[in-house]
Amino acid sequence: MSPSRRRSRWRRRLTPTLLRVLVPATALGVALAVFFGAVSDIGRQSASYRRTVDRGFAALAGSVAIRSTASGAILQSVLTNGPSLDRIAFFSTLDTVATQTAHQADDLASYTSPAPAAAVGACRGALDDRAAAAADLRQAFEGVLGGRTGTSPISSDAAMAQADTGLSSAAQGDVSWRACQQDLLKAPGSPRLAASTWFTDPTTWSGLWLATVLPSIIGSPSLAANPALDVVTVSTTPGVLVVGGSPVVSATHALSVHVVVSNTGNVDQPGVRVTANLSGGRVDGPGSLSAFVALGAGRSTSVVIGPFAVVPGTGYTLSVTAAPPAGAGTATASLGLQVAAVPTTTTTTTTTAPPKRNTPRTTG
Repeated sequence: MSPSRRRSRWRRRLTPTLLRVLVPATALGVALAVFFGAVSDIGRQSASYRRTVDRGFAALAGSVAIRSTASGAILQSVLTNGPSLDRIAFFSTLDTVATQTAHQADDLASYTSPAPAAAVGACRGALDDRAAAAADLRQAFEGVLGGRTGTSPISSDAAMAQADTGLSSAAQGDVSWRACQQDLLKAPGSPRLAASTWFTDPTTWSGLWLATVLPSIIGSPSLAANPALDVVTVSTTPGVLVVGGSPVVSATHALSVHVVVSNTGNVDQPGVRVTANLSGGRVDGPGSLSAFVALGAGRSTSVVIGPFAVVPGTGYTLSVTAAPPAGAGTATASLGLQVAAVPTTTTTTTTTAPPKRNTPRTTG
């Protein structure tokens, strides 16, 4: 056989074999190229996504940071100027700041981001520390003044210890926020987080500052508890009318008393006893009835007492007393009234004689 014929036969046998090997290899190469190209494209898209989300997180966290900084400034101001404030404003501001910081911590906790866990954890830790600081400082300064009712003060040593704990938490909050800023800078896109600092002045928020502020808070006359009540109005059902210069209630057997009581003091009164008493005339039942109301400082409320079983045609003296549990700050009011008598009715009976009948006369 000639060499040319042998080469031709070898080529015919080799071609199917090469096709069986080369075609799958080529397809695999194409698939790998597509795969790695897709992976590379996903990586580029993922990096862009991470940058966008991380920057979005920094923007949202920055808005909370601005609010947190403002809350810290308010807290510092109210504690520094506390001795010159009235008690209601002092307590209200401390409560507001504690509520604000708790909401700020909750808001930040609701934001999610693929940023480094250390960054997110440091951010949340900072606001949690500040919320704890505001709560501790509120409890310390309100507690040393006797709380909302002014009746159960804690010792100055206990208040100092709790306030010192609050200052430590606030200081840690500043440290954690700076750590959060640094960690976010290392995230994709290097997002910049707004600064937030509570300890802006080294002369405040310190143990020495606290040792000066706390005694001034305790000794402030405007922050001292001053319980006081006022009976604003007293009215009845049926209503009182002035007849001939005297208060008169229309004829009735049931008299209800309506009282408006105001807490004119600077402490809460959770259990004010409002008592109405009828004297000077017969009452078919209890002559004294009471109701209990809760009154926050500076608030007013109304209460209905009764009805009393009164006797028409009788005069009474209505006395109302509003007394707090501690006894100090009791208020009274009184009103004289006459319950009109039930009108009497006269029945007139008319007797009509039967008509006379004519009797026929007879003649004999």
